[in-house]
Order: sequence, then C-alpha cells, then structure tokens
Amino acid sequence: MTFFDVQAVLIWGADVSKHIKALGSATLMLNGDMGPTSIGMKTHLLASYEEDKYTIVSRYAADRLVQRSGSAFVQHMKQVASTERNPTLRGWAFELGFFVEIEQAAREGKGILVKVRGTSDGIESWPGTTVNSFDPDAFDATALVGAWARPNKWNQGGYDAVLMTAKGDNMTVDIKVVQVTSAVSHALKLRYVESLIERTVKAGFEVISVDIVFVIPHGATFRVGSVTGFGERLLALNRGARTMDDKIRVVELIGPLF
Repeated sequence: MTFFDVQAVLIWGADVSKHIKALGSATLMLNGDMGPTSIGMKTHLLASYEEDKYTIVSRYAADRLVQRSGSAFVQHMKQVASTERNPTLRGWAFELGFFVEIEQAAREGKGILVKVRGTSDGIESWPGTTVNSFDPDAFDATALVGAWARPNKWNQGGYDAVLMTAKGDNMTVDIKVVQVTSAVSHALKLRYVESLIERTVKAGFEVISVDIVFVIPHGATFRVGSVTGFGERLLALNRGARTMDDKIRVVELIGPLF
C-alpha cells in the first residue's frame, strides 16, 4: 500500500466528503497557498511528499474533487502536475478526466475519439453518455445497458469503466471493459472481468463479445503487463482470438473536449 493509499484510508468516505464540502475553491487549494498552514492541509485534502511540495492526498479525494468541480479542475491538476513534475497527479488527471470527457461529449452530442494502437487508420468514436456508478459485487445488469458505468469501489481491480451495448433484442449485449492508465505498463487481472460477465449472464443476458481495452494518453509509451485469471468462457466470447493477448487492445485518447 502506498503513502497516498494509507492517507486515503485514514480520511476515507464521509470524512473526505465533509472536508470537500468545507472547502471554498478546489482550484485555489491546488494552485494557491499549499504550505503546512493552507486550507488544503487543514482539511486533510493535501499531503506533503517532498520538502515544500504538496499534492492531493489520494486518488479518491482527487476523484471527489473532480466530481465537484469538473473539467476546470482536471485542467488545473494537469497544469500543477506539469509545473511540479508530479507524475502521480498527472496520472490521476488523465484517468479522472476520461470520465469528464465522456459526460461532456454527451452534453455536446459528440463521441470521444480513440486511436487503436498498432493500426494506421484505426480511429474509433465511442459514445458520450452519463456515467453511472455500480457495485461490482451486486449490480442490476439491466441498469448498465446503454451508458458508461464505473465501479463504486475506489480500488476496484481489473477495470475502471464498463459499457454494455444492446444488440438486437435488449437481452443480448456486447461489453466493453476499459482500464484507463497513464503508466508505462499495467497488469490486467481478468478474474474481475469474468465476475462481471458471470453476473450479467445470471441476470438473463446473452453476452456476445467482450472488448478489453487499455486507454492511454495520445503518443504515450505503454505495454500490457502480466495478464492473469482468465478462463475458457472469456476467451470463447472473444471471436477470432486464439489467446487473450490477441484480444486485449490498447487505444490512445485523441479527442480531448476541454
């Protein structure tokens, strides 16, 4: 467990929400006075990681701040991360900004553009929708069809977002499972994906295909790390794939909307 994860546990849940409500401007907290007596430190939303350097205390706190302040705060996170040379903050800005872009695309009637890594013209447009949250251990699959959804567990393994698309009748679906990362390498634990599929099938759906995708920044260096935990069912759902490595895709986010 990292320093940031430990801090997140200490101020978990209601405490983070309370501190964010007490905060005036999230932007001023991040861009203004970030010293030991600042409002960010007093509300436990900032932590020091080097001498005279401060950052948001955890990914969970960053997520709640982005939900409160939207794209403007994501932009400020990017700017501060660049100025302070803080790769952790830069990574959070990209990961959380993905969901902001999806919802902004929905408001503007657009999609988000991604480039499939390894192809010269593999540009795809993914739909913009509202982003719902769900409990990966107990969810209503019907409520997930037609809109992006994200697990409500801040440390959910295996994926960051899910999109179920109805094919033909509403009880037949394709599933897109997305891991958003700015890291140079990321492992994939497919047991979480299999659990998602099993719960969907138990709800009466027929799953036609599963598209497993890493979303990375445009032009970033990346490789898929270790892939563990898949079974025959998951491989069978990926038509034309001889191994899971044949089906796992990497795409670059190239359509920023803010």
